[in-house]
Amino acid sequence: MTASSAKGIVVNDVTRLNPVPVLAVVKPTTIEDVQKAVLSTQGPISVGGGHFSMGGQTASDDSVHLDMRDLSGVLSFDPPEQTIHVLSGTRWCDLQSFLDPHDLSVMIMQTYANFTVGGSLSVNCHGRYMGLGPVDDRRPDRDRFA
Repeated sequence: MTASSAKGIVVNDVTRLNPVPVLAVVKPTTIEDVQKAVLSTQGPISVGGGHFSMGGQTASDDSVHLDMRDLSGVLSFDPPEQTIHVLSGTRWCDLQSFLDPHDLSVMIMQTYANFTVGGSLSVNCHGRYMGLGPVDDRRPDRDRFA
């Protein structure tokens, strides 16, 4: 885990139009790093992935910002069941590259695949295919990823 803390730390989205001053930025690489950061923080916490949420949702003023991009990778994969569990900082393009050799693909996909899985699920974004619903489609008959 890496952390930075100094006056003048700013977190921004990809547009560079929404600068948010934060107290510190923590870049966890393990779930334990996330737990440690949360337990050691008294004030607000903001969580960010690819910083593609535009309009100021990327961070909160004067928060400890958890930059989740280094918390990525596959935790488990079951090809016959077509289930995969990944860490929240995993980018969709990396997930798709992992699945492709197994002749599998993500059913509901955003147009641009550099978003993180955690960020996409947190904003309940929609894919590009009409009628298939949002990326986080957890119908009881189909819990494809969590």
